[in-house]
Amino acid sequence: DRYCTGGAWFAQKYPGARYMGASNLKELHQVVTSTTMIRRLKKDVLSQLPPKRRQQILLPVTSAEQRQLKGMTEKLFELETALKDGTGSGALFSGDFGKNQKINELYLKSGEIKCKAICDYLSVLLEAEQKFLVF
Repeated sequence: DRYCTGGAWFAQKYPGARYMGASNLKELHQVVTSTTMIRRLKKDVLSQLPPKRRQQILLPVTSAEQRQLKGMTEKLFELETALKDGTGSGALFSGDFGKNQKINELYLKSGEIKCKAICDYLSVLLEAEQKFLVF
């Protein structure tokens, strides 16, 4: 609260605290610039940075997990084929919605399956004190 002005804010839908504005700006600037803040422009430091290195890491998954993903992928292809052939049930919109829903389910499930392997890999990087950025 020393550097932020604001306070309680109540509305019917979203009660809570709302902080807008600042206070003690000179003191805040002194604290930040004297201890932690270094401001540099990207154009000034770009030549000092190493080139971007993009890597795609293949993670191990169990055969049971592979079967589960394969089954979901097959259902997606069946739905896609039915939409193309016109044999799918319901209107085109509901078919497209079903396809998008299956894609989303596959995306979420693949993330759940890879979660442990990702955590293990990141632990190895952290122990090796490697710098990394994850997307």
